[in-house]
Amino acid sequence: MISTIQDSTMIDVPRRNEEVKKKPICIFQHNMFMKGVDRADQYLSYYSFSRKTVKWSKKVAFCFINCALFNSFRIYYKLNPTSQMRYKEFLLQVAKDWATDKMETDSDTDAARTCTGTSSQTPRVPHEDPLGDFRVICGNMR
Repeated sequence: MISTIQDSTMIDVPRRNEEVKKKPICIFQHNMFMKGVDRADQYLSYYSFSRKTVKWSKKVAFCFINCALFNSFRIYYKLNPTSQMRYKEFLLQVAKDWATDKMETDSDTDAARTCTGTSSQTPRVPHEDPLGDFRVICGNMR
């Protein structure tokens, strides 16, 4: 390890099992002050869903989604300090919610039903063939 701030001195670092290990001071200080970006990169490397792809736009989109999920986990963790949910469990819960389309709360759904009297689904328009109409119009012009 090369550092312009610290010299090459080694310090004793206590471990959990009463063992003492020697480490360079630059490694010790990096581990002691590791915050923000390093911690986020550490979490994102555990459960990354980036795939090999040719399109750079997909890589960027997946990176943004991955960062947004991590940020939402950190916000959840700050708002619920007594929660024991791990990052992997959080990702699984988000995936389940996305898969079942359960993003609305039950109270919002009930309020929409009471206002309209039915569910809040948009009715589908029947599929029509626009080229068929165009062929009829062009056929009449001959």
